[in-house]
Amino acid sequence: TALFGCSDVVIDGPTYLDISGWHVVLSNCDNVTVRNVKVVAARATSDGVDICNSRDVTVSNCFIRNWDDGVAIQGVEAFGAGAKPVRNIVVENTTIHSDLGYAQPFSIGFETFADTIENITYRNCDIIYCRRL
Repeated sequence: TALFGCSDVVIDGPTYLDISGWHVVLSNCDNVTVRNVKVVAARATSDGVDICNSRDVTVSNCFIRNWDDGVAIQGVEAFGAGAKPVRNIVVENTTIHSDLGYAQPFSIGFETFADTIENITYRNCDIIYCRRL
């Protein structure tokens, strides 16, 4: 699922199996809820949720087992969005299992060009396996 320039969206309940690439991408979006999403992937670059240049995003009650980043927060210049601010992100009640040595359950700022990334909250999350923190 890839959303570009969207607002007031809810993604609730899909299961993603072994997609080649990022599974849920939010690029330059506002007021998005991602909940009850399940990701099971065994491919490189199989990020679970990528929040790029977006604001007011909540990720909750998700399960992500993949070979790359579980939830990545970035201010990238990709997807034609420019490096806009990222703010007011909440990740809660989410379980992550990251398989590869370079993958991280949660990442902030990798590949980032945005001037502002602020007000990021992680609450009640479980990392059940990770080769690198």
